Amino acid sequence: MIPNEIINKLNMFSIPEGGMASEILRSADFVETQRGVRHRWTSIYYLLCAGERSCFHRLQSDEIWAHHAGGAFTIYMIEDGKLFQRKLDSEIKKDGQLQVLIPAGTIFAACVESAWGLCGCVTVPGFHTEDIELLSKNDIGNIKGDSGLIDFLCCHG
Repeated sequence: MIPNEIINKLNMFSIPEGGMASEILRSADFVETQRGVRHRWTSIYYLLCAGERSCFHRLQSDEIWAHHAGGAFTIYMIEDGKLFQRKLDSEIKKDGQLQVLIPAGTIFAACVESAWGLCGCVTVPGFHTEDIELLSKNDIGNIKGDSGLIDFLCCHG
């Protein structure tokens, strides 16, 4: 399959942080959070193509990414002013991880290492549009790492 076929088959749409997504599952039950009532969990498919990125953002919930198809993802996280990365890939023998946890409140971004990659993301408690914060370079401050990469991964405007 090619990205356009995947996008059509999965009814994907563009999302603010970059890439394409489609919600696939949402729990039937709810939980009370500090931000209000949320579904216990939500699940999406997420697609990135070469040259795109999921810009730096922060969620108020834990999110688990699981690789499904295509190339590996590099997930960048900021911790203690430093940029580090995890590789999400089905090639575990090449240091890839089949799943990566992004803890609630973590600043993170992602790129795909080939023409395209498809993964699933489960958010617990469930994703709500009020619970995402898109981050610019001013928002993340001084980060140690490749400045060109950091600029690319920042949300603009």
